[in-house]
Amino acid sequence: MAVRIGAASLVGDSSATEAGGRIRRVQSVVLLAGTVRHTDLGRAISRSLVDLPVRSGETVLTFWRDQVSRFGERYGLQNTPLRVVVDRASTRPAVRDEGGPLGVVIENDVAEFRGTGGLLRDLTAGYEPDDYIVVANGAQVLLRPLPDLIELLAQALGDINLLAHDDGSPVGLMLVSCRALRAIKDRGFVDFKEQALPELAKSFDVRVVTVSFAAAKPIRNASGYLTALWHLHRSDEGLPDEPDPFLEDWFDTFGIIEPGASVDPTARIHDSVVLDGARVGAGAVLVRSVVCRGGVVRPGEVVTDQVVGAGTKLRRLVGR
Repeated sequence: MAVRIGAASLVGDSSATEAGGRIRRVQSVVLLAGTVRHTDLGRAISRSLVDLPVRSGETVLTFWRDQVSRFGERYGLQNTPLRVVVDRASTRPAVRDEGGPLGVVIENDVAEFRGTGGLLRDLTAGYEPDDYIVVANGAQVLLRPLPDLIELLAQALGDINLLAHDDGSPVGLMLVSCRALRAIKDRGFVDFKEQALPELAKSFDVRVVTVSFAAAKPIRNASGYLTALWHLHRSDEGLPDEPDPFLEDWFDTFGIIEPGASVDPTARIHDSVVLDGARVGAGAVLVRSVVCRGGVVRPGEVVTDQVVGAGTKLRRLVGR
């Protein structure tokens, strides 16, 4: 059944108190870090997508941890945990301070075959009905501060508040009341978007906040990962979301080399990532590519738009 979900109108100062009250009832940020299906990138990296680097010394997961920390500092909610949830078939993310002062907790699904809707109901069983949680897709990179995005969602004043770009593409971020989640059945498989949301919309206020700016970029495959990094690093430099279409893209936006990777100083890393355990030879050129553990780019090779893993065969394009 089609459910009509109206776009939210952001409120003024008169409702700021109510929006702030909802924010202060946020009990946790739930990061969904499981894998629905493996892509070229997922098969090659032998790690969770949230363990991929986004900057030097920073992964997708530590990026989220920093964003949640900033949210807590802004609202005096420093004890708000980041609950990272993975399904039992997925690789468990690596985090050095699990359960530490920032409250990062890695959890497996409480029960198998519950779906996202059932999972969220189960995870919030110990919360009060008037509490809220922030739910985010872990395999994405935020391009705006998390506290600002949560404020936009809170200002919508719905029971379930979702974020979307004005072209209709969803942002994997929502603010949900535990009262609404209680209405999801406590047994069986329940997908949140396809099953739970249409039913909840009959009894609860569902709002969609649309934004005209790029709020986040998903990481579903290698192309999405590199595009997300391109936008993030442009944002770091204060550059617009989209470049001038008449300018040639001659300059590197980023080049990430993880500790443990062997990269010759004469190699060029153009908008590419070289992971721990990979090797890139002298004079090699990488363009929009990811070289994974065990992957080898021989001297003089030019690699464009590829995921290079152990055993990947590359054609020698340039001799040095």
